[in-house]
Amino acid sequence: DLTHPALPVTGPLEVTRASQAFNTMQEQIRGFMTERTQILAAVTHDLKTPMTRLRLRLEQCAEAALKQQLCGDLAAMQALVDEGLDLARSLDNVEPAQPVALNALVQSLCDDLAATGLPVHFEETAMPAALIVTAQPKALRRVLENLIDNALKYGQTAAITCEPVGPIAWLHIKDTGPGIPEAQRDEVLKPF
Repeated sequence: DLTHPALPVTGPLEVTRASQAFNTMQEQIRGFMTERTQILAAVTHDLKTPMTRLRLRLEQCAEAALKQQLCGDLAAMQALVDEGLDLARSLDNVEPAQPVALNALVQSLCDDLAATGLPVHFEETAMPAALIVTAQPKALRRVLENLIDNALKYGQTAAITCEPVGPIAWLHIKDTGPGIPEAQRDEVLKPF
């Protein structure tokens, strides 16, 4: 926890040395994370200017098919830049955890997607009326949006269920896609 207060430097010599080492390490990691966040934010922000110029130049492109392809590529680049900026912001701002009604959040996401005609369904069969979890609301929403979006993109459908098991809530998002090859499963947890 990089926001945790420094350890007290008291006690026997071995303990004070270990505390000092941990405090120094925490400060260095905090500095590295800040620097990485600043670099990511700067790069993604700086890409916006040439992308705007490209967008303006594309407006003058006479060939409709080429223009459509290039606009699609530019939109994909814009999405990547926006993701980079979102990631930089999320690394910089640690949202406090608070109670979240998980079933209401998931139902809201599903309703929004279903209203656009996408095949997504949330089944609340095994859930209490209000399943409250402690989470970072914006981060949880972003994770769920990404998982549901990937289920729809790669599996054509998304069927969501939630199973409370003691103090834990298991959220299952099922699709009809081919799945992730076993050799690539570790890559799923890496950014982008």
